[in-house]
Amino acid sequence: MKLKIGTYNIAHGRGTAKSNWSGGTLNERGLRLEEIAKVIMPLDIVILNEVDFAAPWSWWIQNQADILKNFARFNYMATAMNNRIIWHSGLAILSKYPIINSEVIRLPQYFKWWTSVGYRKDALSATVQLPSGQQIKIIAVHLDYHSDSTVRRPSAEILIDYAKKQTIPVIMAGDFNNVPTGFPGLRDEPPTALDVIRESRLFNYRPIVNPTAEQMTFHSLNPWLVIDWIFTPKNWQVVEYKAIDTSLSDHKPVIAEVEIV
Repeated sequence: MKLKIGTYNIAHGRGTAKSNWSGGTLNERGLRLEEIAKVIMPLDIVILNEVDFAAPWSWWIQNQADILKNFARFNYMATAMNNRIIWHSGLAILSKYPIINSEVIRLPQYFKWWTSVGYRKDALSATVQLPSGQQIKIIAVHLDYHSDSTVRRPSAEILIDYAKKQTIPVIMAGDFNNVPTGFPGLRDEPPTALDVIRESRLFNYRPIVNPTAEQMTFHSLNPWLVIDWIFTPKNWQVVEYKAIDTSLSDHKPVIAEVEIV
């Protein structure tokens, strides 16, 4: 069986605007979500970062996870909020196949005081049952942009430990705000979070070395970083892996097609 997986930081639906408040009118944001839905519709499973459930810049009425689920014709959804007080946004996993259960994976926080105002950057895990009856584990990740190796590295170690404990195949994807040592844009002290994940030898991934311009995922208008990743089980064959050239967000969506073994 082949499986199409995607990861997309949709930047709260603001497009390439620098501020969430500068993403246009509610109608413009709605039209942008329709275009994002067209991008993700062919996928079986997609991980979404920076998705709003209710936020002031979209007049508190735009649940982007629900909108994309419906527009792109996904049947199942799991979500995790980063912020539960001021605005509600965070992670979503959309799936064409049944989501059996989901849970939040607690990660270290860079600004400890953020938790006192209801803000956390954690990971989201969901168990998906495929048509064959096989179950797989999906881990949605968004490591904090404001952070550094002192938090991102132990976060990666927690995620790897979690993956190792699973008895079913694991896919991990999202915006890691991080590159491996030797890649353009390295700013974390090695070993980076991506080094930890790659050195676990649990996953297939692309690019392996020397990323091309087409493989860069950020910024969508002038890509120079590979920070959006899809990690698939080591024994699965990667049929296709690409970043899609679109400016519906400041990140490019990344898509992988894999052959399940």
